[in-house]
Amino acid sequence: MLRLSIAAVLVSLLAGAPAHARMPGGHLGRPLHPQAPADPLLELARAALARGDQGAALEAVNQSIAGNGTPGQETALAQAYRFRGRLYDNGDKYPEALADYLRYRQLVEDLGDRPGTASALELLAGVYQVLGD
Repeated sequence: MLRLSIAAVLVSLLAGAPAHARMPGGHLGRPLHPQAPADPLLELARAALARGDQGAALEAVNQSIAGNGTPGQETALAQAYRFRGRLYDNGDKYPEALADYLRYRQLVEDLGDRPGTASALELLAGVYQVLGD
């Protein structure tokens, strides 16, 4: 039942979302909005992942999440949760990915970021499909 609700919301949001919100998840943790300020730790995590060092990527993104918990840093925090969720998702750690995607969705919804919300719902739908929930 929950899967159908998420799918219905996702379809309705994607129908009016710009093309960049419909991109497949291969754009691991990239900001949906280019004007978003860069987080140096998240950039470090991306570089580590590009080198194939998932452990270093996870460590850097964990530091990013820990350091972005203050008011005014919600966009960077949302991006970090999305990135870490993708790391977990790609590593078949679906419960952890689900938790991060839910936090990402809440943050982007609070920011009024419709493309981010659509992205979060797409990521959540993928995890729910794998988990069978």
